[in-house]
Parts: sequence; C-alpha cells; structure tokens
Amino acid sequence: MSQKVSARAIGLFTIGAIVSAVVGILLFGSGDWFKQQDRIEMVFSGSVKGLGVGSSITYRGVRIGEVESINISLYEGDNNINIRVVGVVVQQHSDNSLFKFGADRKEIFKALIKQGVRAQLVQENLVTGRLQIQLEFFEDKDGYAPPSQSGYIVVPTVPSEIEIFGETLSKLVEQFDGLPIKEISNNLAAVAEGMNNIVNSAEVKNSMRDLAGSLNHLNSLLSKLDNEKSEITGELLSATRAVKKMADSVAVAANNSQPILVGAASSLRKLDQLLAQSSKTLSTYENLVQPGSELSVTLIQTLQSFERASEQVRQLAETLQRNPESILTGKQR
Repeated sequence: MSQKVSARAIGLFTIGAIVSAVVGILLFGSGDWFKQQDRIEMVFSGSVKGLGVGSSITYRGVRIGEVESINISLYEGDNNINIRVVGVVVQQHSDNSLFKFGADRKEIFKALIKQGVRAQLVQENLVTGRLQIQLEFFEDKDGYAPPSQSGYIVVPTVPSEIEIFGETLSKLVEQFDGLPIKEISNNLAAVAEGMNNIVNSAEVKNSMRDLAGSLNHLNSLLSKLDNEKSEITGELLSATRAVKKMADSVAVAANNSQPILVGAASSLRKLDQLLAQSSKTLSTYENLVQPGSELSVTLIQTLQSFERASEQVRQLAETLQRNPESILTGKQR
C-alpha cells in the first residue's frame, strides 16, 4: 500500500519554488526593479512602422530605456492623427542618476530639452526594419511637442531621415511637374537632329578631309625640319657670328675714323679760307682788267667757280661736324 503524500510538504515545496524563482529573477534579471524609472512622452506625426513595445530608447548609441506603450491620439486644434509613444527611461548609475542628475530630474530633463535634446526614429536593424528611438541634440530644430495627455515629460520629436528624404523627393517631383518636360524634350530632339545633320553634311566631311590632309602635310614638314634641324641651326649660328663680326668691324672703323674726320673738317675749313682768299685776289684782278676783254671774261668765270667750290667745301665741313658717321653711311635724304 502506497504512503500518503502530506499536503503540508507539497505546500512547503511550492513556496520554496516560488521563492527560488523570485530570487533567481532578482539575481540574474535586469535588475530594473531596483532602479528608478522616469517616463517620457513623445508624439510622432509620421509613420512608426517598425517600432513596437520593448523597442530601445538610446542616447548617442547607449540604451537607456525602452518603449512602454504606443497609442493613437488626436490633439485638440490639430487635425492630424498622431502616434503617442510612452517610454521608460531607467537610471543607469549607482548614484541613481542617468546623466548625473540631481534630486529634481524633471527639471534636468526640461533643461536638456531646452538645450536641444530631441527624439528621432532611426533604424535599429536594416534587415528586419525594426526601429528605435534616439535622443540626440538638434539645436537648430524646434521639434514637435504637443501638450502631454498623461502628465509625463514631453520630449519634442523631429522627422526621421527617411521622412526628410521623402519630403525632399516630393519637393523635387513637384518642381519637375512644373517644368515643360515635353517642350524641353522636343527642343533636345531638334538640337540632336540638327547636330546630326551638321556632322553628316558634305561640307563637314570635306572640311575633315582637308584638315586631315593639312595635318599630314604639317607632320611631314615638321619631320623634315626635325631631320634638318642640325644643319639649319649651324647655318643660323654662322650667320649670327658673321653679323656680329661685321658689327664689331663697323664699330672699330667708326672709332678709328673719328680723329680722321676731325682732321678732315679742319683741313676743309682751311681750304675754304684759301678759296675765299683766292676769290678776293681774283676780284682785285677783275677790277684791273679792261671790261669785256677775253681776260676779263675768263677771270669772272674762274671767280664764280671758286665761289661755288668754297660753298660746297663749307657745306661738307658742316656735315662732317654734325654727323661724322655720314662718311660710312652716306648722306641722309
């Protein structure tokens, strides 16, 4: 006959199992029961597909809490149906503070929000499409923050990156809708047709053929010049040396002729004086000779020749004094 099981033993065993379970949960669980929790409220005007209860709430990549509830709300004065999300922020530090807060954590939250802390939906997993809420500083954005319906701290929300991309794409589409696409395409087609006609015209083909021939001729000429460049260079150098030598000779001749020219000018002045004296003597003889005689006519002609010679000598002397180099270059006209 089997022994009867005591009801008292069963009760003690059940109580012990429950206590063990509680102790295990407390020891090996997250321990959130011993941490102070703060609830925040966030209102999103866009889609929250991918966000669920238990989704992470992070601050710069660090998980600080999770989503507690998601509800649909219609706020007074706002015709849009929004999504109200309540999140639980769990204190992480041993001193019972998340951001090293003091006693009044609500005031610290308000100060952070005033400094630019905003809530934004971001991708937690690209494969599954799961979303999470990220708390980050957006100083240049006011955010969307309707009045709270639960008395919790309201954290303003900003559009997600997907929403921003969608809005930008919509604006681009609206701008393109206002453009005369058909007219632009017709103009482009006409331009393309005109370019095709120009490229395939006989004039362009002939010009291209002439250009190819000119390029070939130019290449041939350049090749010939390249082959004969040493000979041409030698001739140019020889000509340059000859010109330089001639210039040096002219300079030397000019320097050497300077004293000669000075002496020639002095001699011409003396010759001019001699001619003047001879002319004066002939004039005296002219007065002594009987007028109309053959001797008188001869003396008159001789006197005139002396006068002309004297004038030419005087002009030559003046020219040499002004321009000594004229003996080499000739009289300038």
